[in-house]
Amino acid sequence: MVDDEIAVRRLVVTTLARDGMDLREAADGVEALERIAERRPDVIVLDLSMPVLDGFAVLERLHEEPETRSIPVIVLTARDVTPEERARLCHKTVALLQKSAYSAQELRRLVKEAAA
Repeated sequence: MVDDEIAVRRLVVTTLARDGMDLREAADGVEALERIAERRPDVIVLDLSMPVLDGFAVLERLHEEPETRSIPVIVLTARDVTPEERARLCHKTVALLQKSAYSAQELRRLVKEAAA
């Protein structure tokens, strides 16, 4: 789970922990890439708007490397995504969820499917 808002990270981790998943957190894109390099995750839940290195840059860096290119990424963002941004994301993510409109059940389902 990559998000600069600790409350969002806590909520998502609590939601996904119900399924017995091994979860790790990062507060920004730099920390996320460091953790991914330490141990490749099965799935990444990623915010787009973060300081230091945003979600778009994280996705670009993941796709530059063959060993991280295939990691499924679910974007969970409060950002109003433009059609151009949506097009950039469609080939690099498995789902795009709005923080104000997603359900815990939907997120759990998407993560389980992506990890399978």
